[in-house]
Amino acid sequence: MLDPRWMKVMRDLWSNRMRTVLVVLSIAVGVFAVGTVQHLRSVVLDGMQAAYDESNAAQATIFAGGLDEAMLDTLRRMPEVADAEGRSSLSVNVEVAPDKWESLNVTMIHDFEDIRLNYLIPMTSLDSHPEFNAAQTHWPDRDEIILERSALDADGALPAGVAVGSPLVVETESGKQRTLIVTGAVYDANGFPAAFTGTGSGYVTPETFERLGGSPTYSQVGIRVVGTPEQLRDEAYITSIANKAADKIELSGRTVQRVQVFRPGRLPLQDLFDAIALLLTPLGLLALLLSGFLVINTISALMSQQTRQIGIMKAVGADRNQITGMYLSAVLSYSVLALLVAIPLTLYVAGGIAQFLGGFINVAFPRWVLPFNVLLLQIFVGILIPILAALWPIARGTKISVREALSEYGLGRGHFGTDRFSRFLGHVRGMSRPVQISLRNTFRRRARLILTLVTLVLGGMIFMTVGSVRQSMGNLIESGIAYNQFDIQIEFGRPYRQAQIEQIVRSVPGVKDVEMWGSGSATPIHADGTEGDPLLLTALPPESEMVEPTLQEGRWLLPDDENAIVISQKVLANEPDLKVGDTIVLKINGDERPWVIVGIAQVLSGPPTIVPAFVHDHYFARVTQQVDKATSVQLTVDNPDADNVAAMVETISTALEDQGLEVGNTFTIAQLRRFSGIFFDIIIYLLMAMGVLIASVGALGLMGTMSTNVLERTREIGVMRAIGASNGAIQRIVIVEGVIIGMLSWFIGAMLAFPAGPAARAVPWARSSSRRRCRTAFRPGGVFHLAFAIVAVLAIVASSLPAWNASRLTVRVKSWPTNRETWSI
Repeated sequence: MLDPRWMKVMRDLWSNRMRTVLVVLSIAVGVFAVGTVQHLRSVVLDGMQAAYDESNAAQATIFAGGLDEAMLDTLRRMPEVADAEGRSSLSVNVEVAPDKWESLNVTMIHDFEDIRLNYLIPMTSLDSHPEFNAAQTHWPDRDEIILERSALDADGALPAGVAVGSPLVVETESGKQRTLIVTGAVYDANGFPAAFTGTGSGYVTPETFERLGGSPTYSQVGIRVVGTPEQLRDEAYITSIANKAADKIELSGRTVQRVQVFRPGRLPLQDLFDAIALLLTPLGLLALLLSGFLVINTISALMSQQTRQIGIMKAVGADRNQITGMYLSAVLSYSVLALLVAIPLTLYVAGGIAQFLGGFINVAFPRWVLPFNVLLLQIFVGILIPILAALWPIARGTKISVREALSEYGLGRGHFGTDRFSRFLGHVRGMSRPVQISLRNTFRRRARLILTLVTLVLGGMIFMTVGSVRQSMGNLIESGIAYNQFDIQIEFGRPYRQAQIEQIVRSVPGVKDVEMWGSGSATPIHADGTEGDPLLLTALPPESEMVEPTLQEGRWLLPDDENAIVISQKVLANEPDLKVGDTIVLKINGDERPWVIVGIAQVLSGPPTIVPAFVHDHYFARVTQQVDKATSVQLTVDNPDADNVAAMVETISTALEDQGLEVGNTFTIAQLRRFSGIFFDIIIYLLMAMGVLIASVGALGLMGTMSTNVLERTREIGVMRAIGASNGAIQRIVIVEGVIIGMLSWFIGAMLAFPAGPAARAVPWARSSSRRRCRTAFRPGGVFHLAFAIVAVLAIVASSLPAWNASRLTVRVKSWPTNRETWSI
């Protein structure tokens, strides 16, 4: 037979089922939040690192036209270069439905059996696409193509039902149609997935590439460097070797467009998820902390409810340690039940989030995996935090004497009405009597009110701050996009005469305005002789109508400027000490020249590895000896509709190719908006989810508080019923009290959201593209109104059950409460 103490613990858990559910959910929410965040850190970051390690990724990529095997052999003979591999890409259209075409990026692989860098891993199994018949995957031959697997998940990027052996009808830039046979799918860990670009990718042999209108030479070369383990993790070291390789290419008479170096040892998008993990970790800990507050509140209410029982147990011989152990056992039971809820929920939800994120970044994460360290962490915090939280209310409750315990019940030990604030509330007029009662009851137990407000205020503050930052980031994106006043940008494989480019482009119907720019790669040279990360210089006329720069400091280029330069905010991420008025030394085509920084501009330039700066076109042309030549053409069209712009890109590219010009990359504003927005959306949605989770903790706390308040005022409620108060009046008193607490939390949260907004601007993802933090705009509408509505609804819902419980007993029970009341929470 069980000891009477443990029988009491079990009876309390079962007889107060609603309270048990609330405590279990309160603990489970915190354990779930911590476990989910750590699960994502472990599974996602470890998975991305494993994918990178298996890919033998190029540590730097040099973009230059006309590269051949002889040039690659020259680079491979450099003592600092471990290996080099060339590739070329072009854009074709693929027929995804009758008379419906979408872009498809095609990359030439010199030898599929001897891929040196950026391995393509054949996929022999695709669980999400069993109809694709991935088991039959094999390398392509003439007039065949092997697809990158993320293209299968991009909506509308490929024909429906495409599988191994299916024909793909593609149209080249010259308008010729070819049929390519799909030979399977591969995984390219180092490419940008179709979810970001909106365009599928495929890989073909050099022969097929030429039949699609491509050049037999390479347009880019990836390299890996030789060095110690420390040097291979040193971005500056890799950059210096890449710049030496670029100098070698330029000595051969070729033009290097830019040098791109990703952070060593990491996939291109890994920084984004480092920032996500860094942001979510404190929020998960905050949810756990708030669940501890709820445990304090609930155990305090339990001790208050069972004050008389504690007195009786002491009267019959129980000592304080025995009573403390009994209540700690109850808390331990709550913790075990919470773990039974939180651990499976973490496995399901975190696995689903990992799958969702994996679809965006093209990394396959395991679905039903709970790392052992995450499991241990959840068990540890799920048991330790509730016990620590319960120690204070249990210690306070068990120290009461037998006389005090047997003389108190029903009205609690509050002293409402004895201080100045209480007397002020007693003199408030102009409202109904039930509302006055609700207002006074709100502030009767102020310690409990503060604990309740902590959870509600923090949840509301995070929700409003994240919502406001989302608006601000949207404004930032649009501000950056507004810099580009063109509809289409077309880059060339090498410089061409401006007059020739303009004549061809203006011959295409629908072209409105045309402007030519130059470009080139430049390497900052520090005072100690070391080299910085490469910059992509854009040389444009100072009176350009194709840009509308957003200047953070300084001014824009003037017609009489020569060696003036406007750097983007991205430059400051690598060179934080630069400011307007400083002189920066840049190495261009092997020559070092000083440039004076006249301005700092906010620019969104697509991939995070591109670091732009802007110079005067005439001076740059003299420096590079490319007078009256351009490397890109920017244009606007009469109809800026996205579908028309996409069609115009193909038409103009074809016209240029027909005249012998080598077209490289094409770019539209719609692509920039998509690329820029998706980075922020992933982070914002996860932050909003954490905000909702914390708000849920607050709602649980409010429900527990209101239930405890009802329990302590049973005698008052009985008196009100005895003098004629209806069930509806009792319910309204309780609900209005909950709404007052909710509105108070909204007001405080809104006030805290103002200083929290600037703090949110300092997080890494907001600063990844800008040393100058984005402006966070707080407006009286929008997210604040939404938060007000959500708080009001949560307050009403959380108060409804306690209100209903308060109104459903008889006057006799309310007037003479016993410890056998099973309705209380």
